[in-house]
Amino acid sequence: MRDRNLVFVPIRIGIAAAADGAWARMPDKVGVRKLYRVFRANQPIFVGVGLAVLYWIAESALDVLMAGTGTFAGRLPPVEDANELWMRAIIVSLILGFGFYSKAQRPADG
Repeated sequence: MRDRNLVFVPIRIGIAAAADGAWARMPDKVGVRKLYRVFRANQPIFVGVGLAVLYWIAESALDVLMAGTGTFAGRLPPVEDANELWMRAIIVSLILGFGFYSKAQRPADG
């Protein structure tokens, strides 16, 4: 039990530091502060890209598990099924569009 707590203590500290904004006060080594500022400024876009990738993978897994339409690797890029490809492309475009729209509606960080 003690070893398990030693593993999770740095994770808890890292989460607390991120929530506290400690990354913004870190010394600038290898551009960490600059990367953090870029991420914070474009956070809705990064969230949109992440959700789009997650949707694509989940949709492929559901195709394989529910419909039994081949292997996961074969359904990840659905090149044989044009209907599935354009439906996924439309939904991914909507998710990405929402990310860009929410970035445009977000007030500038000051």
